[in-house]
Amino acid sequence: MLRPGASDAVVRVARHIADYSLGTSFLSALVAGALMTVMTWFVEGAAESLGVRIVMAWIVGSLLVLGSFNHAVVGTIELFYAPRFGGDIGWDQIATNLGTSIAGNLVGGLLLVTFARSAQALGASRAS
Repeated sequence: MLRPGASDAVVRVARHIADYSLGTSFLSALVAGALMTVMTWFVEGAAESLGVRIVMAWIVGSLLVLGSFNHAVVGTIELFYAPRFGGDIGWDQIATNLGTSIAGNLVGGLLLVTFARSAQALGASRAS
């Protein structure tokens, strides 16, 4: 399914993610979690139009991939395919990245939700 030479790109992307330090991996996952939370707000609640929902999903998905943000699903899939194409990514690296990205995604999403809800509550209390 992949064009000739694509396996090199797959391995290069996986190597980029695998070479993140633990702190970089976590911060990247934090941003990915925040991006996914924003997308969820638009897709599930803020947008009435199917077109807007699709565009928001594409924008956030593109930002995740192009920004090399460490999303638990996207990053793990990228790492998972590297050994198949000759990359020297070990299962320990895949498992470590999965744990770090899950933690960062949760913190990023929850921090954004907590911040937004707190700001809404503060604004509502001042309006009363």
